[in-house]
Amino acid sequence: MKNLFYLLGLGSMLLLGSCGPKKPEMRVAPAGFQIVDLNPYGFSASILVPDSTRINSPLIITQLAGVELKRGKSFDIIINTGDGEIADMVKQKSMISAEDPKKVKRWILDEPTAVIYEQQIADLKPEVHMYCIMKIGTMNFAIVDNHNYEGDEPYKEENMKMMMDAAKSLLPQEAPKPAKP
Repeated sequence: MKNLFYLLGLGSMLLLGSCGPKKPEMRVAPAGFQIVDLNPYGFSASILVPDSTRINSPLIITQLAGVELKRGKSFDIIINTGDGEIADMVKQKSMISAEDPKKVKRWILDEPTAVIYEQQIADLKPEVHMYCIMKIGTMNFAIVDNHNYEGDEPYKEENMKMMMDAAKSLLPQEAPKPAKP
């Protein structure tokens, strides 16, 4: 009889403990990455970017035309929001294909919301770029590589895959609540 009361008591504690609002799970960065909270830049989201163990350089965040996240010479993305053509991959692919004098040599990744492509101007070195559309709630995010590599070597395919992985890691994140006085 005592065992029955213990079991009933334990069951009711478990049931009551599971009631009420759920706390959001804390996002944990996998090894080699860090979480960047984008709330200070007006986006209710966070993103994973390579940490200094993967790219031995400080992370630089700037906000001009969107939010730029740059680490060294091998990781540089820009995040923007918007509707219309910014969130239309068919339109984006059409615009990419129509760029002149750059010609698309091949589509390395071709998904409904993400592309990695190689372009080339005549006999110059080929360039690899990416474009990713992520939707969080009602907001559309466009994440692109920053083409401005200032005379450095163009990005390689492995750079774009790393940037694409970061882009696809974009998740909603509420702004921290102000402390109560």
